[in-house]
Amino acid sequence: MIKVNLAPPTTKRPRRATASGPELNLGLLFGGILVALVLIIGGWWLAMSLEQRRLSAEIDNNKRELARRERQVKEDLLEALAFQRISSIA
Repeated sequence: MIKVNLAPPTTKRPRRATASGPELNLGLLFGGILVALVLIIGGWWLAMSLEQRRLSAEIDNNKRELARRERQVKEDLLEALAFQRISSIA
């Protein structure tokens, strides 16, 4: 009986020895880099979001303070004008 094998040979080639030691798994390397980038970008986004909230609150507080001081200046100006009228009459 004649046996015909059409599959390629299954002999493994010997690996060449590398001077650096074990092989580097590029999937793990790029996966680690991707995770690090996601963490860095997420941290940066969180920091910028918190800074934006802080600055918005500071702007709101400053607008309220400005309105309060404008009212105070108007009251002081009216008081000064009233005092000037009283002193010019006397």
